[in-house]
Amino acid sequence: MVINRDASGASIPHFSPDSPVKAAQRYDIYLYRNTFFARTQDAGPGFPKQGGPAGWGQTERPGRSAAQNPTPHPRPRPPKNYERPEVVFVYVHINRAMNYRSVANILPAQAMEMGPITIHQPLPTQRVEQIDPFLLLHHFGPWTVDPGHDPLDLGPHPHRGFEPVTFLYNGGLRHRDSRGNTGILEAGDVQWMTAGMGIIHSERGNKNFLENGGTLEGIQLWVNLAPEHKFVQPRYQDMKAASFPCHDFGNGAVLKVVAGEFNGQRGPAKTYSPLIAWQLELPAGARAELPVPEDHNFAAYLLDGKVKTSNGFSHEGRVLLNYKRDGDGIALTGEAEMTRILLLGGTPLGAPVAQHGPFVMNTQTEILEAMRDYQMGKMGFYVEG
Repeated sequence: MVINRDASGASIPHFSPDSPVKAAQRYDIYLYRNTFFARTQDAGPGFPKQGGPAGWGQTERPGRSAAQNPTPHPRPRPPKNYERPEVVFVYVHINRAMNYRSVANILPAQAMEMGPITIHQPLPTQRVEQIDPFLLLHHFGPWTVDPGHDPLDLGPHPHRGFEPVTFLYNGGLRHRDSRGNTGILEAGDVQWMTAGMGIIHSERGNKNFLENGGTLEGIQLWVNLAPEHKFVQPRYQDMKAASFPCHDFGNGAVLKVVAGEFNGQRGPAKTYSPLIAWQLELPAGARAELPVPEDHNFAAYLLDGKVKTSNGFSHEGRVLLNYKRDGDGIALTGEAEMTRILLLGGTPLGAPVAQHGPFVMNTQTEILEAMRDYQMGKMGFYVEG
């Protein structure tokens, strides 16, 4: 006999469809003529020889299918000649609490100058070179942009050996590459590009944003590829905000699934290794429990706001929390009006990393080959008009 608590902790599945019970109660379970009876311990002392007190509930007979069991009744009574038998067992099972992961590293996002703009980078750092398979995280903006001005203006440049991913939170961007792909991103969209054997692309403000201006903010994430996938054909995934399934926690917190799965909902992103990419909005006082596969590395980047972790410590925005692999999930509670969090997880690749500029390979020889192939045009040609 197993009694499970539901998500609210208030009521639980019951012995029969007509006799609900409460998780906080304990039950004496008795066996009489191959039928289990259960009585709450607060139903009163003793057991009458005739009739049955409130609190009785009949369960299925052991070893028989649901179809073979008789139709249950709300409070079936024991037989009139019932005498208290020996207690078979007392067993109340409450769903096991999540074993929360502890934080291994607190990585503040450091301001970095990139030409005329300033971005914030929590990864890599001198302490943490990567959170395998994640190599780099850049948070750009939020910037207030005047019409006609493009703060990014990233002209054609190559990539090989990894996947650059753009999460656009505000504003508008335009992507083009040497494979003929064009993507127009608006707020909430995600661009997932697999550089693979090599690609050349550019990212700029889109036409609507350049004409009207506004706020521009996003995250660029670099996801490593395993050695066997370094030379796959380049791929471009242009995913719109409406394509992401969402989970509503019922307390104002909402989680958007970009990659991986949450509560049976799978994100649209196609990946070469098991990955999680979730976007969480967490208002003040709302709590979110997030299960994480035990073989995944896991991190949470706070774009803004403030949260409290399961150990009671608070963390403010523009910080990356890198978790240990010592549990099966995390819990976060909002402590600001609204906190936006990018949650990242994945199975570690465990491969050596050699990086130079926009190339991420496994050896220095492969880096030199990438530079040569780019110069020889083997990654394609892309010239903006």
